[in-house]
Amino acid sequence: MTQLENKRWPDGRRSDDHQPNLRRRLLAIIQYLAENGEIDSRGSYNSLGNGLWELKVEDIRLTFYDTDDQGSWDPKLGESVSVMGRNVWILPEDFEVFIRLGLWFEKVDNRALPSDIDEAHQVRMEDIDHDRIIEEPDAD
Repeated sequence: MTQLENKRWPDGRRSDDHQPNLRRRLLAIIQYLAENGEIDSRGSYNSLGNGLWELKVEDIRLTFYDTDDQGSWDPKLGESVSVMGRNVWILPEDFEVFIRLGLWFEKVDNRALPSDIDEAHQVRMEDIDHDRIIEEPDAD
């Protein structure tokens, strides 16, 4: 987000002046999700598979997933439906209360790079594992 705000996203395909606008649009999607428990536009998100989702504005992506905040994670897969000849994803109704933001990346081709998806799954796994850490009581 800081890179976009400061016009420093490493990209030669768009003007630097456009980058803060991308940031504002992403923040609006995140805020709407936080306040309403849903995403306003079906074109603003997509499934990456196995319970990992992405918010999207143009070619900038931000992964997200749900969690119980206690170290448990059950992948919510959603449903792909055809709307006016276009496949769109319907978010699962059984998302946990907590939605976590994960990895930022830039979509370079028609599909997210497998390496970006793998890294996003790794970030999610590390985050959920961190929730499971139980602090040892102090030994006196």
